Amino acid sequence: MTFEHRLLVGFEEIKTVVFECNTCKTRVSIPVKEFTAGLVSCPKRHGWVTNSLAIERATAFDALAMLIARLGDPIFQEQSGFRVLLDFDSPQRD
Repeated sequence: MTFEHRLLVGFEEIKTVVFECNTCKTRVSIPVKEFTAGLVSCPKRHGWVTNSLAIERATAFDALAMLIARLGDPIFQEQSGFRVLLDFDSPQRD
């Protein structure tokens, strides 16, 4: 038997943005309220390629769609040297 678990969250529920280094697995968490720019390198100085995340002039919605597609692409994650995770509180069950 296969079980599937899905969780639907809104952007307002995101608490922190987490950057994880592919090389050393170090994670850096930035609270959403303080998140004004991403990290450009691993705290332990492993190389990250962040300039490939540049989004051409686009509407906010189109830029979001392109960003989600790139950040979720395993090839992009491998080439960039990091991955981005979103941390949020589990919803309360009634």
